[in-house]
Amino acid sequence: MDTVGALTAPLLVTLDVDSIDAFLKGSSTRVIFAHGGGRSFGPVLKTLLHGRLGSALRCGRLDLSTLPPDDDEAAARFAAWIELAGTRDAFPPPEGYYVFRGPKLMGFHPPADEDLGAFGRLAFTGTRGLWAWARTRDAIEAGRQVLGDGPEFAICCFLEEAARAATPRRAPTASDRRQRTDRRDGGTRGSPRRAREKLEAELGGAFGVLGVSATTPLKTVRQVRNQLMRKHHPDRLSDQPERAAEATTFVMRINEAYAVIRRAHEAGALL
Repeated sequence: MDTVGALTAPLLVTLDVDSIDAFLKGSSTRVIFAHGGGRSFGPVLKTLLHGRLGSALRCGRLDLSTLPPDDDEAAARFAAWIELAGTRDAFPPPEGYYVFRGPKLMGFHPPADEDLGAFGRLAFTGTRGLWAWARTRDAIEAGRQVLGDGPEFAICCFLEEAARAATPRRAPTASDRRQRTDRRDGGTRGSPRRAREKLEAELGGAFGVLGVSATTPLKTVRQVRNQLMRKHHPDRLSDQPERAAEATTFVMRINEAYAVIRRAHEAGALL
């Protein structure tokens, strides 16, 4: 990670409806954290993002409670945000991290379940990192030990992939399951047995990719996913383009497998 670039990166920009266009001007990467008031971007996540996406990255915070609730023009401006986040006919857009490449929206990740905002978290992570480095004398390995299965690392990996993707992407959310249910209720002629068989097939493949079972807790599945992401991330193979391409494909399979298992847990199909 480019530590100097990360630590000397510009501070977060506080945004409103009128300043978003200027913030997204140009072709560089931007990440906007949309929040409902009082939630922080997360100093550890911001440091990670600047280290992975470069010091030219700019990060901003948008307080959704300041958006005019009955303004059709404002709603139209956020239509792409709402669509990518997977919600329909909703305003304001959901809370979460929106990554842009220039003015083009490239990805959405919902906020972490826990609060990432305390600067004490950054100090604690930094202290642990120094201790780990003192033991290993390897900055990369120390970083892996400190981050562990922290939510910042998972969000950072997704936003990094989305920022470099060819088409917009979003992390799976509980709304995915609700949308599939809505489509079935709207007249899809699939039978419950076929839906169950399809889910079982998807889960079988997902378990094989991650090396877990149906009884593995979701928290453990997430830890396994993060360990595999760290081990097989294509950034580690930047000097071997042919292997980096394979690693990119495998990383996508890892994320897809985790998404299938997470949706199954959210739907109550797994205990």
